[in-house]
Amino acid sequence: RYGFVIAVTTIDNIGAGVIQPGRGFVLYPVKYKAIVFRPFKGEVVDAVVTQVNKVGLFTEIGPMSCFISRH
Repeated sequence: RYGFVIAVTTIDNIGAGVIQPGRGFVLYPVKYKAIVFRPFKGEVVDAVVTQVNKVGLFTEIGPMSCFISRH
């Protein structure tokens, strides 16, 4: 359902901005195409091990951190 945007390749449309009441900023609807990193369960990926302890290990997979249990 969610992923990480690696790069925006094209911007198709930028709509009219809407000022957010009481917040002081503007939201713009934008349609774009992007390259995303969205790993799925069971996918094999390269990772860098960052920490090992009694219960498992922590890795970094690009912009994402992952815990792998020893059990």
